Amino acid sequence: MKIKWFLGVLLTGVLLVYFFIDPAYSGWAINCPFKAITKYDCPGCGSQRAFHQLLHGQCSNAFVLNPLFVVAIPVFLIFLVFQIVDLKTKYSKFYNLLFGFKSILIYLIIVL
Repeated sequence: MKIKWFLGVLLTGVLLVYFFIDPAYSGWAINCPFKAITKYDCPGCGSQRAFHQLLHGQCSNAFVLNPLFVVAIPVFLIFLVFQIVDLKTKYSKFYNLLFGFKSILIYLIIVL
């Protein structure tokens, strides 16, 4: 029970930080090491700015910054619901369709 409270407080803190501080205009955001070395964007580039835009309801701006991040959010939320509510056994076919080995490989190929 304590871990759920801790994770809830941590998540709330992260949401508040990204809501009130725009990573595009502040120096506190984590810089991408891949981009620093190669000067190319990685699949995660723009995700912090996209997250800030999503928290402000700017879905189209977030999608422009990082489409993969925006599309992955519903999949991640479904995964969390399956884990927290323990629906893996009740809806095992749907769970395996979204989070089975083949699906994970497809997600990795899309990211790369």
